[in-house]
Amino acid sequence: MGDTAGTRPLFSSFADDPALGPAIQEFVLGLAGHASKSGFEPVASCASGIETTSLAQQLEPTYRALVELTDLARCVRLGHRGAA
Repeated sequence: MGDTAGTRPLFSSFADDPALGPAIQEFVLGLAGHASKSGFEPVASCASGIETTSLAQQLEPTYRALVELTDLARCVRLGHRGAA
């Protein structure tokens, strides 16, 4: 990844394919839903906040929430592996 990773949007390489639009939308919106269904409410809450701030084009809060989500994902991986 480049120096700007986390500061710019990441788009699906299939974004130009109208047939895949619904699947992409479902995936993006489902990121938080799958976390919640799996018992990771802090991840779901953070992802939902990212959706809200990014849609409002609030760059700084979105960036901070992405950093938080990255940390939460790391913690989930550590917990899943049984690490303290």
